[in-house]
Amino acid sequence: MQYLEQNFVLFRELGAKREEAGTCWNIGMIYKKQGDLAKAEPYMARTVEIDEAIGHPDLEQDRKALEQVCRADTSVRPYAGRNQAAG
Repeated sequence: MQYLEQNFVLFRELGAKREEAGTCWNIGMIYKKQGDLAKAEPYMARTVEIDEAIGHPDLEQDRKALEQVCRADTSVRPYAGRNQAAG
């Protein structure tokens, strides 16, 4: 996990959006598999935001997975999309 988190920071600093999205997704999936949906959600949400910005082909699949996590964990607010996120 430490390696992924270091990569996340590096890719974000470099502006490597596709790589940042992939790393965020991997971190989110690890948290999801561990049952920690509250930690998984922000990484998955960041992936969806990047997918939207770059037109990533996995956008719809990633969005559906994020919505499932939000529905499964009542402590996580429903994903409203980039332009509809609550402030």
